[in-house]
Amino acid sequence: MKIKLSAQKKIEYDQLCNAISELSQEIDCLMKENKDTSEIYEQLEITLKKCVKFIKKEFYNRGS
Repeated sequence: MKIKLSAQKKIEYDQLCNAISELSQEIDCLMKENKDTSEIYEQLEITLKKCVKFIKKEFYNRGS
């Protein structure tokens, strides 16, 4: 089944994906510098939860 997102939902999804990518890159940089990553990991966890919620709402709960 192929589901097409509205333009606004596509932007929201892309923003979440970009945030995850940026936070992951920031973690990599901090780890290379042997710096504390706990705050970034917390931000990443929050963003991942938002992404999962979005995916469940838009792809799995449609028509429910």
